[in-house]
Amino acid sequence: MLWKLTINLMTCLSLISQGQIGDRQIVEYRYPGGIDHVWFDPNRISRSELDHWMKLSPTLGADNFFLVPQMLDLCIAGDNRYKGCGKEDPNINVENARVNLNEIAARIDQLRSQHYPDELKPVVAYVIAIQEFSLERGARELDYLLNGDEAALERKIGLVDPHIECQHLLERIRDTNDPANLDKMARFDWMNCVW
Repeated sequence: MLWKLTINLMTCLSLISQGQIGDRQIVEYRYPGGIDHVWFDPNRISRSELDHWMKLSPTLGADNFFLVPQMLDLCIAGDNRYKGCGKEDPNINVENARVNLNEIAARIDQLRSQHYPDELKPVVAYVIAIQEFSLERGARELDYLLNGDEAALERKIGLVDPHIECQHLLERIRDTNDPANLDKMARFDWMNCVW
């Protein structure tokens, strides 16, 4: 699926980059693995539109939370919305978890409200699906961690049915009396099972 989305993004970019070579400009997008060079025609698309589209790039999307949304326990030092970054704590910071869930919800709203060309609509739909899945998974995980609601871990998330796919893990969670182990199983084992 990701290769199809890459083709859609590249098709869209090639449509706006056609023209005389002198009309085109190159932009560098830096990411942890290197630099992505993109040619574009400023007579057909603005730099801000290009930047907007490139957030969906498979190369850049993994580092800007579009293709890999933040986990509940993410804490960004220097961002005053987050508390206690860098402290070793086996328990999840609920305030930080809520910040992360709110960020995912805001990203979904942003993706739905902004304009994209028709060629990118399948890419946008795919990214929204990733975000919605992560939002629901995170909300279920937090609900369980705060309230011990095992049913939150059992309900379907999109096409994933944890009651079936994570049956053995859910049985282990029901049979465990150790709170630290329950927390670990919900935060890591269950998350990996439904992902």
